[in-house]
Amino acid sequence: MSVTEYVLEKGKTAYENLRWELKYSSVVNWMSYPFFWFMRKERGLDFPFYFNNEKRFIEYNLAIFMEWFNNFINHHEPERYPGDTSLTLYNRMKYVLRNFHIYSNDTMSNLYYGAKLPARDYQRLVNTYNNYYLGLLAYNTLSGVFLVALNNYFFRARKATLPTVFLASLTTYFLFSANYKLSYMTMDSLFNQHVRRLGHGNLIHRYREHYPRNIDYLTNL
Repeated sequence: MSVTEYVLEKGKTAYENLRWELKYSSVVNWMSYPFFWFMRKERGLDFPFYFNNEKRFIEYNLAIFMEWFNNFINHHEPERYPGDTSLTLYNRMKYVLRNFHIYSNDTMSNLYYGAKLPARDYQRLVNTYNNYYLGLLAYNTLSGVFLVALNNYFFRARKATLPTVFLASLTTYFLFSANYKLSYMTMDSLFNQHVRRLGHGNLIHRYREHYPRNIDYLTNL
């Protein structure tokens, strides 16, 4: 028996069973079906008795997620973090969330790991980058509203069919992508000017170039 024939046979059997239930069963039976389905489950030895498989499934996947999340935080914690190494996962997560946008920028990673900057220069660059990043978010939020309105205005007289919806989504995606890339390149260029002014131009990451990095961001510049 081929796979197609097996699937068709199973589908036909399920259809016939459903047809019989709809024809001969009552509304009361349909309403009580979840209760009897639950009560027919075999009781296990561990609590919760009726959800052993579900419990093991949740525990297994939760352990996998926690291991990934812990490694994710470890990979983005700077090696020179001045805090206690015995910090809880929650405190470490707060630190990563507060600084993730900084270390996601390649130039900032080079500055932090490629050279030991004076605290004054490093703090100045961090504050400057934070201001530029907030400006980037504010600009993309406002310009995004304008681009959506502009795109909707262009398609205002067209019937809402699937091709129209697809085309409108496609143009919105390209407008958002181009707007974000241009604004990010502008922010990156302005920030790099501050880096050159402080004498660290050799650590600037060239746009759209990829450097071989280890897990701690170190690279040969």
